[in-house]
Amino acid sequence: MQTVAGVGGSLLRAKSSEAAKIPIPVPPLAEQERIVKLLDEADALRRLRAQADIRAAALIPALFHEMFGDPVTNSLKWPTQPLRQLGRIVTGGTPPSVKEGMFGGSIPFITPGDLDANTRQPVRTLTDSGAAEVRVVRAGSTLVCCIGATIGKTDRTWHTSALNQQINAVEWGAGINDEFGLACMKLFAGVVKGRGSQTALPILKKSLFEEICIPVPPLPLQQEFARRVAGIRELAAGQTAARARLEALFQALLHGVFAGEA
Repeated sequence: MQTVAGVGGSLLRAKSSEAAKIPIPVPPLAEQERIVKLLDEADALRRLRAQADIRAAALIPALFHEMFGDPVTNSLKWPTQPLRQLGRIVTGGTPPSVKEGMFGGSIPFITPGDLDANTRQPVRTLTDSGAAEVRVVRAGSTLVCCIGATIGKTDRTWHTSALNQQINAVEWGAGINDEFGLACMKLFAGVVKGRGSQTALPILKKSLFEEICIPVPPLPLQQEFARRVAGIRELAAGQTAARARLEALFQALLHGVFAGEA
């Protein structure tokens, strides 16, 4: 056996002559075919689950278009208002790193990488002292990246949160339901990108962001949309749990068939 030095340690490498002597179990051909069939069937279930997840992700924008039309062209001719009249617009910031005790608390600190990542808890957090250095927004606020390569990416807050300077938040007022506002701004991603300055680092200034006009349907209709979205989210949560169980079963089957247990 030879030892090969590597970065941060060493690796063991067997001689080819020794590797050739390693026994490999070869079950009868009929058993091999049974194993392949089992794994193919399990993998087919995984692919079906993945397709179901894709369809579920498309349900909310499809429902929005069904109830409100195309929000960018305002195809159903709803009244429109600029964002600055529909809620509080907040641009994020980062606490000064030279001060101690800014990070590592319980307040989520959201950056562009957290947007649309299907997580309710970002990696970075702030302490109360850190949050006091920036502005926080309430749960349910819509977040839109307005600087950088991911300009236009949109998500929401699940808790009272802070955000970095690349993100603008909209704390919706009484006339806009949070779910409606989020779904609408997701469909405005192309508008945000288009209005960002055409430079190496795309930027949409806050003053231009808050002038974006969106349709404002009657609040009861927005609330009905939110009620139906809640059902879709419940379905999606069930599918996420089912996908995790299916993946665990697939890995167990994969181990089992080669260990002679399946």
